Amino acid sequence: MHSMKLNPSPFERIKNGSKKVEIRLFDEKRQKLKVNELIQFTNLENPKEKIIVEILNLKNFPNFHELLLNTPMGKFGYPQNHDIQEFLKSLYSIYTKTQEETYGVLAIEVKLLD
Repeated sequence: MHSMKLNPSPFERIKNGSKKVEIRLFDEKRQKLKVNELIQFTNLENPKEKIIVEILNLKNFPNFHELLLNTPMGKFGYPQNHDIQEFLKSLYSIYTKTQEETYGVLAIEVKLLD
């Protein structure tokens, strides 16, 4: 099983079933992911709180903008009209453009397990 940490907001959106796609860099750790494997997400602000998801699909993109243009906002637990520029700004507060250019990015489609 793979382990990853999540900020409280995306953690809650996966937990409540509204978020179906997690975005990550396609770095060495994420290159090991395979469909049907499990990920345990830990809430960064409450490390005792964990959820387990199954990987349904993996899609690579050269950058965050392409990923967002090709994935409905509802998959991230946001309204369809959620502003892409605001979403990009939040992603670039976590990742640098250099990291994005070095690794590319990955859309991880997940299903929450009971």
